[in-house]
Formats: sequence, structure tokens, C-alpha cells
Amino acid sequence: MEIRVEELSGVKRKLEVVIPREKVNAEIEVICQKLRKQAKVKGFRPGKVPISILKRLYHQDVISQAMLKLIEQTYQEALDEAKLKPLFEPTIDPEVLEEGKAFKYTATLEIMPDIKLEEYKGLELEVPPLNINEEAINQEMEKLRETHAEIANIKEDRPLKLGDYAIIDFQGYLGETPMKELKAENFMVELGNQQLSQDMEKSLLGAKKGEERIIKIKSPKDHQNPNLADKEVEVRIKVKDIKEKILPEIDDEFAKQVGDYENLEQLRKALYKTIEERAKVDRDIYIKNEIVKQLMEKTEIEIPEGLTEQEMQAMINRATYSLSPQAKASLDFKKTKENLRPLAEKKVKRRLILNKIAEMEDIQSTEKELEENLSAVAAQLKTNVESLKNSYAEQRLREHILEEKTLNFLRDHTKIAERSIEK
Repeated sequence: MEIRVEELSGVKRKLEVVIPREKVNAEIEVICQKLRKQAKVKGFRPGKVPISILKRLYHQDVISQAMLKLIEQTYQEALDEAKLKPLFEPTIDPEVLEEGKAFKYTATLEIMPDIKLEEYKGLELEVPPLNINEEAINQEMEKLRETHAEIANIKEDRPLKLGDYAIIDFQGYLGETPMKELKAENFMVELGNQQLSQDMEKSLLGAKKGEERIIKIKSPKDHQNPNLADKEVEVRIKVKDIKEKILPEIDDEFAKQVGDYENLEQLRKALYKTIEERAKVDRDIYIKNEIVKQLMEKTEIEIPEGLTEQEMQAMINRATYSLSPQAKASLDFKKTKENLRPLAEKKVKRRLILNKIAEMEDIQSTEKELEENLSAVAAQLKTNVESLKNSYAEQRLREHILEEKTLNFLRDHTKIAERSIEK
């Protein structure tokens, strides 16, 4: 067997394999012998049909089977000899197979790029100070007030205003046809919280309990439902009730209500700690992103098209997971993929760099780490760990663990200075 490798690009190779005629003839003979035991040819007893007649009667089947068998038998051997590790299934281009002649086929494939990393340890990075002030604590306190607010009926007869809660029924119409997808009863909406379209919320301002209002909304031309694109929809709304939000006073009683705190001061200290921990997590994410950004800027990599294609498809799958079949059918996937290409290429490049560093530093994920993560995911999904093993979820977790360990390694080997407040 003769093998020749042509370098088409940094990541693409053409593997040419030539199989000698002796092996071609031998494989044809094997196939014909098997066929001889099964073939039924008029005038001959089973198993006694001459090979020459079988070759003539079943020529195309014999040639096709021989071609497939020879490729199957030699492809992996050729890869091993050429020291090639394809990322995906290759494109096989066989020449015509003829008895008594050598058979040649080519395989076009993509391999992992040769990544030449510059120094990735000892990078320098400035980070903003945590800077947790009273304003941040007050904002967190306001969120707590919102969480523990009481929703009560308004005491006076007045119209709806921003911040009120309206209990409404609404029905949309396309012409005179009621729309199932634009209908609700006893729907509670907080005005100003963007739970409804801007036009619907605006139409409710100033309305009183029991009042009905009608608005017309023009659907955008690029609406995900083509039947609604650039159409005028009429929405009929009835205000059934009005409620208001009553915020609790910020005092010692409020502190006792929201948690195991003796007074307001204890609550403020707890909020400070919560904000500080969150800020540390955010800063850690910032540090890791900046490290990767520096590495990506100074590392040139030819991205295999197959990896980019795989990432684009994964991004589309995640984005359309909850869409209905009708909504998916209306999407222009070709255009969507091309729009996603730059981001997909960045994601692949990032992953390749981190994987290369993990390989060079012998960073690995352990079975214990995997078990712990699987248990956490299983608890979150309310399923058992065994159902996640040997699945896509397990594969993604392994990748996540390895990536986090590599990022932690890079962070620990980076010179990090806190930026002065004046900057």
C-alpha cells in the first residue's frame, strides 16, 4: 500500500492511498466466493456457478462491495502510518476500481491546528477595586423591600399609574378572528415592569377598575410568525381590578422579618458581605476573561471549519431549544449561522488555547470532580446521577471542569494589580 499526504492548509490534509492490484484481486475473489454460496443462476447447482459468470452477472455489486471493503480495511492503517488524527469523518473520493489494476482513493480531512503559544505565565493585569459603598448596600436593601412588599387593593377610586398592579383580561384579533396566542384572563401586570408590550402598558395608564380599552398594534415585518408579519392586530383589554405595592419600612422589625437578624445594623453587615462575595466572583470572571483576551490577541490559529460548523450548530440548538416547530421552520438558518460565525470562531479559538495549555501543564479533570458536578446537576434537574452518565451532559461537564482548572491555573500565574481609584 502506498500513501501520500498533501498539505492543503494548516488544518486540512489530502490523504492519497494506493492499494496494489494483488490486494484488489484478492478482495474481489473473497466477495465472489461468498456470493457463489448464495447466488441462484439458472442452469447451475447452488455453489457451482463459475466465478467468471458471477463477475459478469453481478459486476457492479462486486465492484461496489470490494471498493467499500478495501477502503474500510486500509483507511485507519493509512491514518496511523501518516500519523494523522482527523477531527471528523473525511470526504472520501474513490477512483474507479477495476480488477487487475491498483485502486486509488483520496480522503480529505481536517486535523487539529498546530498551536504555537507565546508565554502564557506571568501575564500582567490591572483590576478595578471592589469599592463597596453605602449606595450599593442601599440598592440591595431596596431589592429586599421590593421582595417583601405587600400587594394590596387600592383604597381610593383612582386610575392606574406606574408601579400599580392591574388584573386584566385581554384578547387579540386579526381582523375579526380571535388569536389564541394573544389571550389571557385574570392576568396581573405591574405597570412599568415591561411584562406586556409598550403599547399595551401605555394604553392601561389612566384606566379605572371596570374600564375597557381597545388598542391597535402593528406587528414588525420580521415577526417570527410569518402569518403576523406586518399585520395590524386589535387588542381588547378589560381592567378587572387595581392593586398597589406597599413597601415595608426599613427598621429593626424589617431586619427580623427578612432573616435571622437582631437589628438593622446586622442586616446591613450581612448585605455588605453578600455584595463583597458577589463582587469577588465578578472580578474573578473579569480576570479570567482578560487573561484569555490577551492570549487570543497574541495567538494566531487557523480554525478548522468543522469545529466552527459544530459550534454554530450548538449555538443554534441552544437558542431554538424552546421554540415551537412552526417558529423554527420560519427561521433562516443559513443566514443565522453566518451571523453567528464570528462568535463561534472566537469560542473555538478560546477552547483550543485553553485545551493546549491544559495539555502542556498536564491539567486534568478527576473522577471525583466529575461525580460532584454530576450530583449537583442531577439535584438541579431532579433526576439521578446514573441518567447523566455517558451522556452529552457528562461530556460538557468534563470540558467545563477542565476549562475552570486551566483558567484558575492561568489566574494564579498572572501578576494582578489593583487599579487605583484615580485611574
